[in-house]
Amino acid sequence: MTQGHMASDCPCMNCPARGEVEVLLQKLSVLQDANKRLQVELEEMRMRYWLKGKKKKEEGDKENGAEQGPAKRGAPLGHPGWFRKKPKHIDHTVEVTLSKCPHCHSKDLSLCSEIEEHIQEDIEIPRVYATLYRKRTYLCRGCGATVSGVGENELPRSFIGPVAKTLGVWLKYDVKISDRDLKRVFETLFNLKIVPASLCGFRDQLTRQTKNLYEQLKKRLQRSSHAYVDETGWKVDGVLNQLWSASTSALSLLMIHPSRGVGALKEILGEEFAGILISDFLAVYNRMKARAKQRCNVHLLRELKHILKSSGCDAAIQRYAETLKGVIQRALALKRNFDQGIISAQTLADHGEQIRESLKGFENPDPTKEPIVRIAKRITKYKEELLTFLFHPTIDGHNNQAERMIRPNVLLRKITFGNRSDKGAINHSVLMSVIQTAKKNDRSPPQVLQKILQVPPKKRTLELLGVPKEEVLAQ
Repeated sequence: MTQGHMASDCPCMNCPARGEVEVLLQKLSVLQDANKRLQVELEEMRMRYWLKGKKKKEEGDKENGAEQGPAKRGAPLGHPGWFRKKPKHIDHTVEVTLSKCPHCHSKDLSLCSEIEEHIQEDIEIPRVYATLYRKRTYLCRGCGATVSGVGENELPRSFIGPVAKTLGVWLKYDVKISDRDLKRVFETLFNLKIVPASLCGFRDQLTRQTKNLYEQLKKRLQRSSHAYVDETGWKVDGVLNQLWSASTSALSLLMIHPSRGVGALKEILGEEFAGILISDFLAVYNRMKARAKQRCNVHLLRELKHILKSSGCDAAIQRYAETLKGVIQRALALKRNFDQGIISAQTLADHGEQIRESLKGFENPDPTKEPIVRIAKRITKYKEELLTFLFHPTIDGHNNQAERMIRPNVLLRKITFGNRSDKGAINHSVLMSVIQTAKKNDRSPPQVLQKILQVPPKKRTLELLGVPKEEVLAQ
């Protein structure tokens, strides 16, 4: 064959080069697709770690064909402004008078009837105060014991009071301040000398007082109508563990466990969960028994987006991914319409049956198209668990809530790198569960932690965290 002579143009049908060229052309097509996917993945890594934001701006300038200036500062057009509300009460009033003009320094001033008012809010740097409890002792004639009472805000046998202890715990877990910086905060703002070991002691004490609440949270979660579950890596003394998160609209439970298997999940939700389990596509959730399951459609949409970017030259893959993406987006849009009161639950379920039928058309794609074959297997395996939210509209069609509960822990992990001991892992699980549950119910975490230290053990119930009664929670 001469240069530029293609196999398809060869007049000799038995030419041995014809078959070889066709095989090579097929291999070339496969390699081009793989190269395209690798280029997209490389670009994503660059955007994530090195050129975030900068690359997008450069591409936008090229598309527009002109250099663009920096984005306009401030809120977007039409965004409502925010103004500080007037305080409900005034703590201190200052009368401001003048003896001379601030402009020309003339002392010839006459008083006007108009009064200009300016309200300013500020804080006072707190101070450390020491309280001496003079405790009267009594001889009990009933049992013969010598007894004494407990004063207001007193923690028996403790040299640090409840406000300082709860503040140290809250700043650690919710504000995410390291122990070394916490020491500086207490010494600089409060003039309270403290060592990091004392901060560990604060957390140990609060964990002991909160353990019963943690067990109550776990039991209530196991009886809930649904649970959003997710997990992430967490190191304990350098050994990789897993931080599990399970939550509802009113509860949040965290548990650091050595295993990523179903055993850890059963410790949180019980041997068989009576509600709906909402999760991503991790295989461990397949082994957990539940009344029903919902898989995260947002995870599926992310994969389809990646396929669309990495297979731009393949029309069949593009058509499959775009069509499936439209079906999933339609299902999520129907749920939003229900939440806004536009459609009824029955209408939502009717559409759900139609969408479930349409998913069957995505189960048998072209077997030579590897990216969509993998998606098709997922659709075939989980098609009954992708649209549960259309038939049980109290849940979402995604697992975003569980990821939001995980995120504060991931941010804290960047500061602390995990825990140094099993006791520290237990402290993190218990105290973060209490703090996140309090925040879900619009309760102040420092106030909740302080009450836990001060109320008797029998009164430490989920009402302290603002958790509604069980019959309300299970709706």
